[in-house]
Amino acid sequence: MDISHPLDVKRGTYIGEMSRLATLCSLHSHYIDAIKGLWFLIYRTRLPVEPDYNWTKSNIVGRWQNRC
Repeated sequence: MDISHPLDVKRGTYIGEMSRLATLCSLHSHYIDAIKGLWFLIYRTRLPVEPDYNWTKSNIVGRWQNRC
């Protein structure tokens, strides 16, 4: 029995964290480093979600442009 969250919940959490990081970072280069850190943190700690490259690719520009 799989007790983990559905994929859409995991994706929403990951993308929400991308938005939070965009708000906190003052430079785009810092934001890129923070996103890399987020991805590796989740991947290396083997949490129940493995961030999809497409989640990052399709959201990274929009999250940075819409930060406030």
